[in-house]
Amino acid sequence: MTVEATGAAGPAGPAGPAVRSYRDAALANLPPGFHSPTPVDPLVLKLIGSLRDLLARYPTGVSLTKARRSCPLLLHPHILKNHPSVRHLLASMPSVVQLQGVGVQTRVLPPVS
Repeated sequence: MTVEATGAAGPAGPAGPAVRSYRDAALANLPPGFHSPTPVDPLVLKLIGSLRDLLARYPTGVSLTKARRSCPLLLHPHILKNHPSVRHLLASMPSVVQLQGVGVQTRVLPPVS
């Protein structure tokens, strides 16, 4: 399907107005900087480093409780603001940790390679 240069949908053809795809029309109307990478929060980077250090010391993993005690940034309100719990925060970081188990038996493990 295509969009005419005026923005209205219409038939494509050699005698008709200039035609472009919906994808091209959508990309042309994006705000400046839309595709620029989102800056990573320094606190999150520090948390990631802390979790990697913890899991380097315990390659078989640790309990979620031990992870909370060892990485106080897991409880930082700024880091938790978009997550209902520490478990959800960690689950959103599959390149950093893997979670296994349920409830109080949850274990924090190194990511799957």
